[in-house]
Amino acid sequence: MADARASQAGLGDIPLDQGYRRAREAAQRALALDANLANAHAAMASIKAVYEWDWAGADGSFQRALALEPGNARALDGAAQLARTLGRFEEAFALDRPAV
Repeated sequence: MADARASQAGLGDIPLDQGYRRAREAAQRALALDANLANAHAAMASIKAVYEWDWAGADGSFQRALALEPGNARALDGAAQLARTLGRFEEAFALDRPAV
């Protein structure tokens, strides 16, 4: 649900603030039900990176997702994108390889 709301906001189907607020709420609900859901941590990381510009928080959430599920393609891709944004190109390349 978090990914769907973020996608709706990003595409302009719903207002940006509303969409990302709902996305965050959905990710938080998922994590409240099970704090070990890698996809929920990855969704939260994406919200932090794309909407809140909290890159340190996003980095931590992506790392948590990857600790829980090292082969999670969504988390690998998001972490690689963030690493590129932060200028950590070798890390981005290392993360991209298994995601592909």
